[in-house]
Amino acid sequence: CANDYCENDAICIPNTDPAIPRKCLCGPESTGFRCQVTLTTTVPTTVTTTTESEVCKYFLNHCQNGGTCEFDTTVKCKCPPEYTGDKCQESSGPVPSGT
Repeated sequence: CANDYCENDAICIPNTDPAIPRKCLCGPESTGFRCQVTLTTTVPTTVTTTTESEVCKYFLNHCQNGGTCEFDTTVKCKCPPEYTGDKCQESSGPVPSGT
């Protein structure tokens, strides 16, 4: 997903459907295909909270080498001690044993 694809701080999620290659996960203050419509206080809205599991289910193979998906405001990988990198793709060398 391009950084500017979704609007209003929405989260861009890759989609497996080739007809719709990506979709936006809108926050509670926006709507629309790209979250381009800002809702005002005069429009009734349902407040929803985006949880880590909701976002990470779209990034099942994002983290490598046993890394786990984490979400705060962006998707990140928590790597095992022997790996580093944005997606846990780089070996950090052998992990010293606790002797």
